[in-house]
Amino acid sequence: PYVAAQIEVTSRCYTECVFCAQPALGEQWISGDLPLEVYRDHIVPHLDQFDLVYLQGWGEPLLHPHLWEMLELARGRGCRTGFTTNGMLLGAANRQRLLDLQVELLSISLAGACVTTHQNLRRNTRFEVITRRVSALQELKLAQGKKFPTLELHFLMTRANLAELPDFVRLAAHLGADEAVATNLTYTPTPDQEAQRVFSDHPQP
Repeated sequence: PYVAAQIEVTSRCYTECVFCAQPALGEQWISGDLPLEVYRDHIVPHLDQFDLVYLQGWGEPLLHPHLWEMLELARGRGCRTGFTTNGMLLGAANRQRLLDLQVELLSISLAGACVTTHQNLRRNTRFEVITRRVSALQELKLAQGKKFPTLELHFLMTRANLAELPDFVRLAAHLGADEAVATNLTYTPTPDQEAQRVFSDHPQP
C-alpha cells in the first residue's frame, strides 16, 4: 500500500559538506549505525508493505558494514531497493555488487558541475574520482547487459552553485546518467546555512 520506505542506516559520514547538519551541530550530532539485528528482526518483516526500500539519511550508506545484506533482505521481501551515496566509495567491488544485487536505484550526490564548486561545498570528496566512477558504473552495466541500477545524479541547490545547474544537467547527460534531480535545501540549523537556501520565505529574485 505504500510507495516507499526511507530508512537511515547510518548517521556516520566523513565529508563535512557545508550545507549538512552534521558539521553544523558539532558535538550534538550522534554518529552511529542502525544495528543489523534491529533492521532484520523489527523492520524487514514489514517491508512487503512497500514498493521501494530506500536506505538513505544524513550519513553515507556505504559506510555501514552490513549495507549489502540489508539490501538483500529488502529484496527478499519483494521490494525494489536503492540508496544515495557521495560516490567516493564506488570502487570496482562495490560497482559489481550493485549489479549482482540488482539494486534498482542509485543516486549520487554532486554539488556543482566543476571541481572547484563541488569540492568547496562537499568537502573531503573529489569531483574527478566521483565522475570517473559514475562513468565506470555505466560502462559496466553496458558490458554486462544490465538494466539496473537506474542512475540518478543529485544536485542540492544553493546560492553558491545554482548558476551551474544547466551545466550540471549537461554533465549528467555526458556521464550517461538516467536522471538529473535538483532539490532545495530544507533543514538549515544555522543562519549561515539558511542564507544558502535558494527557495525560502525570501527567495533570490
